[in-house]
Amino acid sequence: MQYVYTMKKKNIIIIIVVVALIALMGIGGLIWLIVKNGGEDDKASSNGEVGNGGEVGNGEEAPDEEKIYGIPLPKYPKMTKFMEQKDEETGSFSVMYLIEGIDRTEEIKNFYKAKLAAEGWTLDDEMTFGEMSILEFSKGKNYRLTLSISYADGITNLTLVYEAPTEEELKGPYESAFEVSPASDLNAVFHDDFKAVFETVFGGAKLTSSSSEASWEDFDYIVKRVIAAEDAQQVKVLLEEKGYVTTSTSADADKYRYEFSKEMLGESYDGISMRIYLGETGSTQQKILITVYK
Repeated sequence: MQYVYTMKKKNIIIIIVVVALIALMGIGGLIWLIVKNGGEDDKASSNGEVGNGGEVGNGEEAPDEEKIYGIPLPKYPKMTKFMEQKDEETGSFSVMYLIEGIDRTEEIKNFYKAKLAAEGWTLDDEMTFGEMSILEFSKGKNYRLTLSISYADGITNLTLVYEAPTEEELKGPYESAFEVSPASDLNAVFHDDFKAVFETVFGGAKLTSSSSEASWEDFDYIVKRVIAAEDAQQVKVLLEEKGYVTTSTSADADKYRYEFSKEMLGESYDGISMRIYLGETGSTQQKILITVYK
């Protein structure tokens, strides 16, 4: 499954704007801006809370392993949490830390490269934009962590943006697919053959689209697991055992294509076209598309 990153664009824009403001105004100027424009509910109070904007930590130090919304992440020592924000829809979140003193950018970068690598994260990209360093990490196909580090006015700022998949994305394409009924009697008898073969090979198959037109019958299937070349070949063998005659075979890096003929309900169908898609990326992952021409 290819993970589609789900952190909402507006949240990322907010973080970039905040970091840019710190670089331009200094942290004191940013806090003044929040207080000035936040309205009555968003004014900074004496205990360090900023209304709906998040939390300002007055010397609050997170533990060595920070748990933000239940996700354990390593924490560079002596960082103070400034604000955090969560996307309730996806579980993604961002959190900003500050550390006073000399520029710690390189130390922080090296710390996270080592710590995250030890915890199974992969460094995908490292960029520099002016005074800002950005590191992008991923873990498996579903999770992403972006670090933005900048230094201004004696304060190093670290922003972590954690991106997680939605519940539907975690289910995978097969689990989240809806099954439909065959569109016609002819569709139904072919479907019985196709589904039986696909369930034998893949352990499960769903008919996700079915149509019946004057000149053709269409079937779209999604199967329970990623399709390999050996699976596509086995599908052909099992269909041949059911009386399908293979008239053409072609194979590309991403798909197998078969043409069959078969007598069904007293009629001969010489144009049965089947496309079996290989691999675990793209919109055709785990899909088999079939057209029976009349």
